[in-house]
Amino acid sequence: MTERELANRVVDLVDETAYQQHAARVTVVRLGIGSRRKFDLPTLTEEFQRVSRGTVAEGARLDVHVLTQHRRCRACGFEFDTVAGEECPECGAPRTRPIGGEELRIEQIEWLQS
Repeated sequence: MTERELANRVVDLVDETAYQQHAARVTVVRLGIGSRRKFDLPTLTEEFQRVSRGTVAEGARLDVHVLTQHRRCRACGFEFDTVAGEECPECGAPRTRPIGGEELRIEQIEWLQS
């Protein structure tokens, strides 16, 4: 998914939520993105500003953070969250596999009521 597609998805979700909550204007969108999803933050921010023009989210600040990666050890089956590395903290095995990591989660929306 490109930065433009991510931004479009976020604006669609924000617009829908704002409509349901009778929000007049969205001021901040806090977004969590899975660590396996590749994106360029400046480009995402620029695309968000572009695609939000004319919507309730126009001018809103986009706060993005990368979510920790959830992994499962191939040797012992232990599941853990990590920000770096793939070694199992339980048994020390070097081979683990990612579980998820492609999430796109709107964690908070701040708005002004109408």
